Amino acid sequence: MKKLLSFLFILLQIIKVNSQNVNPADSGHVRVAQLSGVLKSNDSVPLPYATVMISGTKYGVSSNMYGFFTIPVKEGDLIVFSFIGFHPAGFRVPKNNENNKLSITQYLLPDTQYLNEVIVNPWPSSAEFSYVFVHKDIPDDDLERALKNLDPLLLQNIADNMGRDGAENATAFFAQLQDQNSRLGGQPYNPFFMTGPNGQIIPAVNFTKLYAYMQYLKRVKAKEKKK
Repeated sequence: MKKLLSFLFILLQIIKVNSQNVNPADSGHVRVAQLSGVLKSNDSVPLPYATVMISGTKYGVSSNMYGFFTIPVKEGDLIVFSFIGFHPAGFRVPKNNENNKLSITQYLLPDTQYLNEVIVNPWPSSAEFSYVFVHKDIPDDDLERALKNLDPLLLQNIADNMGRDGAENATAFFAQLQDQNSRLGGQPYNPFFMTGPNGQIIPAVNFTKLYAYMQYLKRVKAKEKKK
């Protein structure tokens, strides 16, 4: 009886020791690791704010502005990387990994999509478009507007209705005096006299006021010399 009890005691100790040395992976325990890495395009340009998701779950992270990411994962998880304009890619977390930290560099290939041709037409039908195209009043271009502005009849009309400046008024005034004097007996032209309303010759300049003004200028100059 004592031998039987001793045998059972030794057997229990052996089972206990073996249970402590069992590999957690073999017992169904799933190990967790920290997956870190950088997402890049095929020409090694970092992909900022890309999506890193654990397939089949709602858990995921985004890469930073340098394409770096880090996420806790379990053995056997499928990690899906996606970015706008690129084909998605996947990474399977290896099993029986001795280290609980993983580091990768994931490259994504560009996804080029060609869209069908789209024709934008502001008219509901081709018939209406044809009618508008034929009867459309196209505005003049710069050359046509310039030619219209240089039309001889238009320029002559502008010149005929344009007012005179000071020099032209003075020339016309003295020409009128000369014409009047020539018609009154052929007298020589004198800018200081003009023909009155009854045909008489009258001074064109008020000599009294002119003399007073000259005296005034003399007095002003005399005062300036005294100063």
